[in-house]
Amino acid sequence: MSITLFPITDQKQDPGWHLEPGKPSRGWLSSHAYRCDPLLDANRSVQSIVLDAAIDAEWNGGPEQNDVVVHSGPASPKFGLGSITFGQPWIWRTPRDRALLLGPVPNAEIGPWRMMDAWIDSSKLWYPWFPTLRLLQPGRHLIPEGSVIGSVREVIAWRGAPETAEEIPDEAARVRQTRLGAVRTQLNAAGDPGNLQWRQMAKRKTSIRREGPWRDVLTARRWLAPAVCERLISEFTPSDSKWRDNVDLWWPDLDSWPDVADALDDIGDAIEAATHLPVKISNPHVVKWGPGESMPVHIDVGGRNEFPNRRWASVIYLKTLDSGDTLFPQYDLRIRPKQGKMVAWPGGHTPHEVEPADKERYTLICWWGPA
Repeated sequence: MSITLFPITDQKQDPGWHLEPGKPSRGWLSSHAYRCDPLLDANRSVQSIVLDAAIDAEWNGGPEQNDVVVHSGPASPKFGLGSITFGQPWIWRTPRDRALLLGPVPNAEIGPWRMMDAWIDSSKLWYPWFPTLRLLQPGRHLIPEGSVIGSVREVIAWRGAPETAEEIPDEAARVRQTRLGAVRTQLNAAGDPGNLQWRQMAKRKTSIRREGPWRDVLTARRWLAPAVCERLISEFTPSDSKWRDNVDLWWPDLDSWPDVADALDDIGDAIEAATHLPVKISNPHVVKWGPGESMPVHIDVGGRNEFPNRRWASVIYLKTLDSGDTLFPQYDLRIRPKQGKMVAWPGGHTPHEVEPADKERYTLICWWGPA
């Protein structure tokens, strides 16, 4: 089994559990002289999830999350129906043709609680999954320290239709080409995707928040690394195109900026996850706003829908400022420019405005239309 753990926080966290290789023996087998090799092989085919501290939890039998009380231990009520989850400071990475199956310990005795099954396909899941136990009986339950509460098994990734491992990277590259054009980096090529790049992408996905009454404004901090933001500012090259006298535009070549292309591709992925519709990028460019520049309330498709490729809009702030906020009046939502932060919204029907800034402002802007 090949599993790589990527921390999603700079602070060290103890989830209250750890992994151990599966053991061939089981208590209910120990009294039998006969040992069945298929059973023993199943027992040791997993990584066991072992508790580092005891859990004292109580369930009154009700369906709601607050019907469970965790008196002590590294768990908290989560989904209702007697379920509790454990902390998870990592995202799990497996090869693209493999996935992880989480579930009960093979051939274990059935007690008053059970690990819930989960399928972790790390090429699709960009947020941390949380091991979850369900208490099967109302009452107070003590799960001792050192208990094996569940297991993790490597399985072949499920993708709906049969695919070979060799076809999967090509499909990822095809999706990327549809979104961004002929931009292709090592991340989506065949072979090792590169742990550092994958970790950066994973961090981006885990920081996404959905805001507004319809939850259709996506925000995420640290979408683009500060060093990349500073390099875009320092290498800004004004073009001959002028939007206003106090505003300069630059169209960087994404083939020369693979880290920027990765960040933009992740925005497209986030929009597709929110809408379940494929999108492709339109007009990615950097804008240098002079002091005092602003934009009145507007929508991005224009008054007669003359820009159908602007169904969604996105901005990455390249510089932290104390002014120059992006406002969404109908949502009473205000976004302050912070270096590396990303905001995306349905540009086709979401009014927004940009307040004047007292200093130069740099933003990476693009739109997204139907693929």
